[in-house]
Amino acid sequence: MWFQSSLKFIINLFALLFIAGCTATNINDLENDNENKIIEKKVEVIEYKREEISEELVSQVYNIIQTIYAGNIELINQKYINFDFGFYNLYKVDGIKIFTHQRIIYDVIEEDVEEISHLIARVEKEAEPFDIKIEDSKFNCSPNDDAFYGWSKSGIFLSDKTNNYLTKIMEKSNKFESNRYTKEDFEKAKMIEKTSYKVILTPDIVFYVTKIEGNWYLTVFDRITTDCSS
Repeated sequence: MWFQSSLKFIINLFALLFIAGCTATNINDLENDNENKIIEKKVEVIEYKREEISEELVSQVYNIIQTIYAGNIELINQKYINFDFGFYNLYKVDGIKIFTHQRIIYDVIEEDVEEISHLIARVEKEAEPFDIKIEDSKFNCSPNDDAFYGWSKSGIFLSDKTNNYLTKIMEKSNKFESNRYTKEDFEKAKMIEKTSYKVILTPDIVFYVTKIEGNWYLTVFDRITTDCSS
């Protein structure tokens, strides 16, 4: 009897230990599954989508161009640039592509260094109502033949053919200075490049408009495209 009782006790003890072990394993498995789900959420890829061209977009571009024609930089800063988001001023120095992130366009008078304000001042106003063409125009530096230098078409153009200058500059900068631009910086750049529309006002003005908080704002002034320095 004593032997049978002891054996029964040992069997029950092993059974309890086995059940406890299985329970602990199940809990660990659940915890690991939850951790994996959290990690999956953290690496979720953001998908950007460009809106279709609308009357609202064309109207906003029209208003911006009217303000450029008027040379009213103060109004551009107040109404057409989102101060919190700012805009990127893309240009070249000694043939090297760089950019500055700005909150406003600086109304610079001096001519030592060409600024956006100088480009705006040189714009020749077209007769109103002016026509905005929904198409692209390409700029050709044509180093071997001046006859082909300049834009393939003249006028005002609205196009979805944006470039990735901004992302490429950030990537190149990070190779020389690690983590100079963060993941958030790259996401902001990608959002601009993948959701914006390019506006060309020949011969000197190229800018992007991006929808931010329900409104279309200037987010890029592209002075690289028309700069043939290398």
